[in-house]
Amino acid sequence: MDIVGSGMSVGIAADAYVDRGFGEEVPQGIHLDFSNLAPASFSVGGFFVVECIGPDGERKWIDDLKNGVTDSGIASVLGVYLQAQTQITDWYLLLIDNAGWTGYSASDTMASHAGWSEAGGANYSQSTRPAWTPGAPSGGAVVNASTVDFSMTNSTALTIKGVALCSNNTKGGTTGTLFATASFSGGTKSVSSGDTLKVTYTVGATSSS
Repeated sequence: MDIVGSGMSVGIAADAYVDRGFGEEVPQGIHLDFSNLAPASFSVGGFFVVECIGPDGERKWIDDLKNGVTDSGIASVLGVYLQAQTQITDWYLLLIDNAGWTGYSASDTMASHAGWSEAGGANYSQSTRPAWTPGAPSGGAVVNASTVDFSMTNSTALTIKGVALCSNNTKGGTTGTLFATASFSGGTKSVSSGDTLKVTYTVGATSSS
């Protein structure tokens, strides 16, 4: 028998064969079934903790928020580490207004997020969205060592729904990457002028096989 070549056809199963030429493939009786093998998974996510301190220095409330990572956030992680895309090194937090809030979507971006709007502008004294600066990874996660602070200056009652992480520091800015959004677990929160919101964000990655 003249053997022109050999090979293996692979999908959810694999079969070995010998190619005798002219399209004639002779099975070799070797079959591997991969259908019962579960692929390993890799997930990225985290949570915010927001503490509201009143003008008297006393805590008014504290709540946590489990985030949802956006499609663009996931694409950024994969692009940087698996496709050598340029790393985003600066990240910022923004406040999400309860007014007009209808929901989040995994497809939300800085340019398009129909279900929510930012509570920026004159609502806090910082001239830009405050920076989130994580420390070194530990235990599969990173967290900011110093809180990210919003010094509230809203002239009228303000109810906030949650917070988000993005790569654009301009209040109301619609460019850059929206990494994650989150709502308070205990419901919406009211803030007044003179309050300070202190935010910690922990984000990590886990794998399973």
